[in-house]
Amino acid sequence: MRRPGRSGYSTVQELTNATGVGRTTVRYVHGSTKKWVTKVANFRWATSALFFLSVIGAPLVLGGTSNATTTPSCSGSNLGLSAGPGQAAAGNIGLPIIIVNKGPSACVLRGYPALVINTQKPSPRAIRVLQHPQSQIYRAVKPARTVIAPGHFASFGISFVDALGQQFGNGPRCTVRRLIVTLPGLAPENATMPHSWFITPHKGVERNMVGFNICFAGFKVGVTPIESGSTPR
Repeated sequence: MRRPGRSGYSTVQELTNATGVGRTTVRYVHGSTKKWVTKVANFRWATSALFFLSVIGAPLVLGGTSNATTTPSCSGSNLGLSAGPGQAAAGNIGLPIIIVNKGPSACVLRGYPALVINTQKPSPRAIRVLQHPQSQIYRAVKPARTVIAPGHFASFGISFVDALGQQFGNGPRCTVRRLIVTLPGLAPENATMPHSWFITPHKGVERNMVGFNICFAGFKVGVTPIESGSTPR
């Protein structure tokens, strides 16, 4: 490296550490010899530390975090779906759909389910499924990565009101016959058709509200993203 002459010019020198990991640039300016020596000393200390870590095999993270163990996406064959007990308050209805992991290991789901609603006879109007709550039972939440341990649960909510479209009555054109649910991000098992679940009304006194009146709901329902636990927020 050249030292500065009387004109006070500066010279740039590139130093590469012994392990070949990166390089630093030091500027030698007239009258700043002390600063240059400090920078070189700091550089040598840093490269020695890098070399030591590489020798002992210690994990080194630069500008980020270490990678965690990747949990695979859920397979449809390892999941079970069912409707939980509905909630109602002042014309606001919420129906939880519970997902259980029946497989031997943890798996991941993320996002909104796809939902198709079938009525007993063709509906008077098109039915809309919105990715936002349509009643006050569930609140709006953002999709998040949801890990489901074996034997544990996740869920999403279907919400609607029951005070609209009264002129259509309670006939088969308005009564829901079944819900068809397709979960997001499932591991591929069948190349021709996604894995879907058919959810139908329970018989008896403990009816779970699957057979609701879509006309009274204004021909629209909301779905929440999948969350941990058996009860959506």
